[in-house]
Amino acid sequence: MSEIRSKRLYCHNLPEDRTIETKINSKPTGGLLVFVLFGISLMCVGKLWIFGLLITLMALAGVVFIKNHVMTELSSDHAVFYKESSREECFYLYWDDVEEWKIMPMKTGLDQLIIELKDGEKVRFTVFSRRKIEKYFKKYAPNIAKVDLDDDDE
Repeated sequence: MSEIRSKRLYCHNLPEDRTIETKINSKPTGGLLVFVLFGISLMCVGKLWIFGLLITLMALAGVVFIKNHVMTELSSDHAVFYKESSREECFYLYWDDVEEWKIMPMKTGLDQLIIELKDGEKVRFTVFSRRKIEKYFKKYAPNIAKVDLDDDDE
């Protein structure tokens, strides 16, 4: 087993000179704004204006009152996963420490990222943007197909 650099850290111990290419936030701002526009369009229709007003108000309440936290930071050499329960802790992952990874759908509508590190440790994270995560993992930590060699196939 090789030595890995990935580890759990307190957020104040993160390197200040780290690069961040993209962030994944917990608030679905784009989706909420789509509902605002949909509600406004329904308000323009004569009989559905009450339904449109309700949708618009609920979506605006989501935009205003839902807290927005950075859940993941991605870059070409690392990823940082922040803990949902404790905003003070995170997991700093170097791409070259990843042995294998997969994304599993959960019943809550979110997905779970399961990563096996080269030392055999498995870590799990809730994924808020599956497409962004998959893009970075496929590019920087691709799963290598494991070939099982059987003596019977000769």
